[in-house]
Amino acid sequence: MKPKIFWIIYHVERISKVKRNVLTWCKKLGGEIILFHCIPYESGQSFPFQFIPEENIKEAIEEKRESAEKLFKNLKMEFEKEGVSLSYQIKAGYIFLESVSAIRRLSPDVVLLTPEGGEFMPFFIGSNTLRILREVDRDILFLKSKRAEVESVIFPVDLSRFALKCGRRAFEIAKIFNVPLEVINVLETKGLSLSQDLLKDSAIKVEENLRKKIEKDFGGFRDVKWSVHVISAESAISGIMDFLKERKNYIIVMGKKGYSLLQFITGNLVEKVARYSTGNVWIVSQPQKKIMK
Repeated sequence: MKPKIFWIIYHVERISKVKRNVLTWCKKLGGEIILFHCIPYESGQSFPFQFIPEENIKEAIEEKRESAEKLFKNLKMEFEKEGVSLSYQIKAGYIFLESVSAIRRLSPDVVLLTPEGGEFMPFFIGSNTLRILREVDRDILFLKSKRAEVESVIFPVDLSRFALKCGRRAFEIAKIFNVPLEVINVLETKGLSLSQDLLKDSAIKVEENLRKKIEKDFGGFRDVKWSVHVISAESAISGIMDFLKERKNYIIVMGKKGYSLLQFITGNLVEKVARYSTGNVWIVSQPQKKIMK
């Protein structure tokens, strides 16, 4: 069965910037696309209808619906010529509520978000992107890079069982793109007074432990070249971002499990990586589920 990819489009006028990237990924995944767009109508005073008289709102929404449908029909034909099935749905209302409702109804395998601004992702508290990331219990793929190529897969991981299970997705992606997989672990040093010798010994032990676990869990991916890197940094996010500086056309794979009370305010590591990475990010919610063909 082909995986269902639920592609949320915020701005239909910018779809031309990301469609080639989306097409490449969907062909690789062997999936079919459900394209979803919500016209952001909440009340007569909401953008983009704040200056339209209430009696004309229905007509204005219909105009936007017709414009979006015309574009999506052309996109559907374009994608199906490339062998990718595409259907679409257009709603009007609260973007977050309509999106989550559709996701629950359709049960896609992957939710696809394509922030057109790359690293300038709309990731502030209360944004639709952040709320979808927090509330949706499906894998989420952020296609942030403007390039369709993938040269490496980066898998930041601690030694927790859940995080290691998410490695399946990292191996699957590395396999379908035929690229190396780099597993990284960050030894956080903030607030600690550790000698360089002690850090070095700790890194060696963690690396050995990681290698054993990965070989045991993912030994079946024999055609994927992988390596382990254990690095020291003040925080996990600073270590990951420093690691990424010299890499291009990568995708990061990370697991999303839950939030502490503080993380609901400050954000967790997954949110920070998704926001600051200039490359693509795949967030795993159901590591036990096989998605790729």
